Amino acid sequence: MSSSSICNVSFPEVSVNDTEELQICSDKLILLNAEVQVYRPTVVDSGFERLHTRLLHVHGRLDRMKPNEQFVELHNKLRNQCLKLIEDLQNTIQLLPSGSMTSNVLDNVNLITLDAENSVSDETTNHAQTLDRSPPVISSSPHVHFSNAVNPSTDWETNPCSPSRRPTFFDSTQLSATTPIARNNLVISKWNLQFNGDSSVTSFLERVEELRVSRGVLKSELYLWDALVTALRHTFLPCDYEESLWDEVRNRTQGFDEPVSIYIAVMENLFRRFSDLPPEPVRLTVIKRNLQPYLQTQLTLQAIFSISELTRVCKVLEDTHIRNSKFKPPPSNIKTVLEPDLAYRRSTAYAPKLAVSSSHRSDDSSFKDSQCTTVGNVITPILCWNCKRSGHVALRCPEPRSKFCYKCGCPNVTVRTCTKCNSSQGNFVRRT
Repeated sequence: MSSSSICNVSFPEVSVNDTEELQICSDKLILLNAEVQVYRPTVVDSGFERLHTRLLHVHGRLDRMKPNEQFVELHNKLRNQCLKLIEDLQNTIQLLPSGSMTSNVLDNVNLITLDAENSVSDETTNHAQTLDRSPPVISSSPHVHFSNAVNPSTDWETNPCSPSRRPTFFDSTQLSATTPIARNNLVISKWNLQFNGDSSVTSFLERVEELRVSRGVLKSELYLWDALVTALRHTFLPCDYEESLWDEVRNRTQGFDEPVSIYIAVMENLFRRFSDLPPEPVRLTVIKRNLQPYLQTQLTLQAIFSISELTRVCKVLEDTHIRNSKFKPPPSNIKTVLEPDLAYRRSTAYAPKLAVSSSHRSDDSSFKDSQCTTVGNVITPILCWNCKRSGHVALRCPEPRSKFCYKCGCPNVTVRTCTKCNSSQGNFVRRT
């Protein structure tokens, strides 16, 4: 069969179901979006060609569609999403050094004009020609611009059936069908997850949800996933789980050595374990009430309306509190400093409070100005044990010294002969 006869092959009009086609394209874009986000190009890499070809395949399916008015908005949304993914994928080439990308990859880059005004156009032929003829222009600008200049002498333009011709949408469909798709991440049994009822069922479900989103797995691929979640919650959670969780949230205060950012993140995670996430004002009130006292004092006059703002302000206050705890007074020994003339000298007006000794025998100054003493909550005047008058103590009494016990004030006895203070007084033998 000659090349001219191949080029004259016409494709029949095929009617497709708009709902099924849009659902298929939507599922493919979700998977491709996850792969484009984690893709990092290398010097010798076939992953770029594979992803680019699959995106062109989806774009071709969307361009061939003629949706009715009911699906026009969804169709345009999916098409713009596909164009954005192609742009993001092409921008990853800039991560490589100049000239390091192989010519084979560059030759297979089919660029699509990302004009927002023409993104919803139904002229499928013009879009196909743009894909078929536009060579790549890679620049450091965050926006991708495309050049319409082509070399008229190239074989793929003069002879569309040439082997070097760039693939069109129909070619990309064939390439996509023959290109193997790595789906190791979709094998859920290899996620190494299990639940035996010992740990929290909520944390287990959160972990599964994280893996599902990160690997681009649809809920439809997890057979009856919503029913499984409901069954696990009904089986392993108590009947009053919501009420008990609220009590736990209210009692969860910030630890003494717990950073405020960690505490707020823990509280947010607790709030997410409710079936319905509480509104932000409610969460903000609970978190502010359970912060450490010094933070609550500083936040009294602060108007805070969001969790992010609370985290920022509390982090500043926490850093200030840590710096204050590490404060050290200036050195008092002038001889140890290099510049004694600039050293700190304590003012003479500064009178530090001295600790008063608890021993009355070793500190007589405690009796000089004291005119009363406190017994419990009742203030009684000081009584002199020598003259039995108030206002002074026996050591400062001007009257002649009488005989009394210096411990309890009992008259006519000494400490050695006092029956109240000396339990061995009955066996006392006077020394000669």
